[in-house]
Amino acid sequence: MNKNRMLVISDIHGCFHEFKELLSLVKYDSSEDQLILLGDYMDRGKNSKEVIYFVKELVEKHRAVAIKGNHDQMFCN
Repeated sequence: MNKNRMLVISDIHGCFHEFKELLSLVKYDSSEDQLILLGDYMDRGKNSKEVIYFVKELVEKHRAVAIKGNHDQMFCN
């Protein structure tokens, strides 16, 4: 059982498949784990759009916390 884990991930940089694989490797369970994402979701990797949509889903449906990183801010600017 994974009770009360806090998982903190940063610098995904558009690496959608690797991000999903990491969540699988640590056996992320949104009903048990608190996921904190520290930004830099886009830029560099091929799948920034998929990462953004997945992070949005994690926040809206799985109570993840997502903080904007400097690469995300550059995109907004």
